[in-house]
Amino acid sequence: MKKLLFLCLLAFCLTANAQTHLNQNGIQTSVISDIATNDATAKRYLVAELGYNSHHWQWGGVVIIELYSPFYSTGYQKFVVECSYGRGTTSSSPKVSMLEAYGVYHSSRVTLGTPVNLGTSTSGYDNFKLPIYVDVRYYAHYKVKITYMHTRVTELDSPNQIKIYESPVETAIDDFVVPQIDQNLATTGSLLLDGTEDNYMMGNLGIGTKTPQEKLSVNGKIRAKEIKVETANWPDYVFRPNYDLMPLPQLETYIKANGHLPGVPSAQKVEQDGVELGEMNKILLKKVEELTLYIIEMKKEMEKLKKQKND
Repeated sequence: MKKLLFLCLLAFCLTANAQTHLNQNGIQTSVISDIATNDATAKRYLVAELGYNSHHWQWGGVVIIELYSPFYSTGYQKFVVECSYGRGTTSSSPKVSMLEAYGVYHSSRVTLGTPVNLGTSTSGYDNFKLPIYVDVRYYAHYKVKITYMHTRVTELDSPNQIKIYESPVETAIDDFVVPQIDQNLATTGSLLLDGTEDNYMMGNLGIGTKTPQEKLSVNGKIRAKEIKVETANWPDYVFRPNYDLMPLPQLETYIKANGHLPGVPSAQKVEQDGVELGEMNKILLKKVEELTLYIIEMKKEMEKLKKQKND
């Protein structure tokens, strides 16, 4: 009897530790054990289908999908799928964004399929299902954790439902590029590394601004001991024999008409768009070199006049 009780307890513990689905006060998680590609072909797996209403008759439609790489090297990616009011309904589209990426191995992504009409309706508005896929590149293995607030069902027929494919079937696809961190989300996050090499940050980073337009946007002063700007087409071509130097009378006419040197951005443009240091240094050097040519030319004219006077 004790042996039977022990075996039952052991079976219960093993089952509990190997749960595929877990419900914690309405926040549910499902784990798909193995999404893999064992050859040089990328694969697509249908991991879930999400039921939603074309108007907005459902609760929050956020689904979190986490991808864990269990073999060879560290790799973690976190995606959010939005499919609810204003993001999938009322003339908008569902959206998937990558929130985080850690480790050195990233060969997967989450993508959305084309919504399919379920043939049912809620309050006069059609219900749809949204396919959710995990794509895996060649020779990659992943465990998938899906977190949601929907009712898990075996067949979809209304909003607020989700169907989890515990053993998804693979479909061969073309190779793909792993997505980057959503730039708007990256501005408020921590350091977000893509893992291809150390100290590489994905997306745009904003310091003092939530809307960075460049890889690094700083709303304030920057202090540095040295800044190195890489640029090309350095203007040494000005000193080539065939360089077309603008005659001084033409240059004077241009300045009177425009209020700035040719090729130099106007004050209005600088105030509006700012100045690119590398490009501006090239422009300034070009003008210095042109000025040098003007001085040499004037020196020759002076020598010529001096010689004529002495003769």
